[in-house]
Amino acid sequence: MTQPSQADIFAALTAQAQAPLRRDSPSTSPYSAFLNPLNDLLTTTSTSLKVGSKQVNTRRIYCPREGCGSWILSEGVGEWVTVDGPVLPTDPSSPFPPSPALPSGTPLWHISSSPFAFDNIGFSKPDLSTALPPHTPGLQSNSQVKWLICAECDLGPLGWSYEGGKEAWLAVERVKYGEIKKV
Repeated sequence: MTQPSQADIFAALTAQAQAPLRRDSPSTSPYSAFLNPLNDLLTTTSTSLKVGSKQVNTRRIYCPREGCGSWILSEGVGEWVTVDGPVLPTDPSSPFPPSPALPSGTPLWHISSSPFAFDNIGFSKPDLSTALPPHTPGLQSNSQVKWLICAECDLGPLGWSYEGGKEAWLAVERVKYGEIKKV
């Protein structure tokens, strides 16, 4: 039996690296598919002796890129919060539209436990060039933002965290949502 040559191995690796992502993505829905997210089974109330009542995600959260669909966050990990205005930067070349202006504020998923609460997320290096708006959650005068990206395909920013911090925030409109598990 003959072994492939080194040139054959490099050619196969190059072809694999240049191929588009091919995976059976889970059935997901964008945020816009939910008319009223608080009433359309996107959240549920979870009561805890330590934190009281809070709205948490009832669906798995996935990367929104077609062909990726990487699982980012499990059910019950993100808490529904709102802030006064948009936080994430907008860029004309970005695949994300500007954040919607909602009367109740900009909705976010707050992950308070640790970076290990995520199933598959990447963090950028600290971004020293971006000044976040004053209404940004967790912002302190010396905070250095780290953008959250899909760990599989590098799509982002999907949210942010701070260097040395344990909290993170995901923009609800920049991710997709899986089906509710049948119990």
